[in-house]
Amino acid sequence: KHLEAAATLRRGLEVLPGSDHLLAKLAQTLLLAGQKQEAREASDQALAINPDNYEALVVSLMISEEQGKVEEALALADRALKIEPENEMIRLSQAENLVRSGRQREAAEVYGRLVADFPGNDFYRLNLAVLYNLLGEFEKSLPLLEQVTRTSPSPKAYLNLALACLETRRLPEAARAFESYLSNTTGEDPENVARARSRLAQLKTIIK
Repeated sequence: KHLEAAATLRRGLEVLPGSDHLLAKLAQTLLLAGQKQEAREASDQALAINPDNYEALVVSLMISEEQGKVEEALALADRALKIEPENEMIRLSQAENLVRSGRQREAAEVYGRLVADFPGNDFYRLNLAVLYNLLGEFEKSLPLLEQVTRTSPSPKAYLNLALACLETRRLPEAARAFESYLSNTTGEDPENVARARSRLAQLKTIIK
């Protein structure tokens, strides 16, 4: 089906060879058909004609991400966001690639805006909290993690809450968070589990 549509678009390009619109549609169709190299070639051709073709930018961005080309993906996301600044998918892509590039502060700023715009999304809230923990801003991560563990509890949320409580000397709360984390460790990193057990044991001796 997608290949038939691609053939139709190619016939259209024979009539209108300079159409960035048709090239972008071809790129989208080829991407859906799993022909990523051809899709990227079509999207690059569309962008050479019109650098602001949003559909072509998105195709190139998706392929760059999949290939692990972080800086290229970030540059494409920046261009796409100048056209559609509120696009949730592109903003998330930008945040994730900023994390991959080690730009945690900038990633936190993007996730912060996503949390503000999508207050019901605990995925964004948890990712923002994790970044705050990495940045050492535990007072900022605590309320986010407390909310996430209430509404979307997960081992990742409990572990990060435990660490934030430890760093802010909330020892009983840290112990409870470690206990919640250890109650379901399926799929968790064995080293994280071992460290959590050790820290919980230490906390129990201190709290007594």
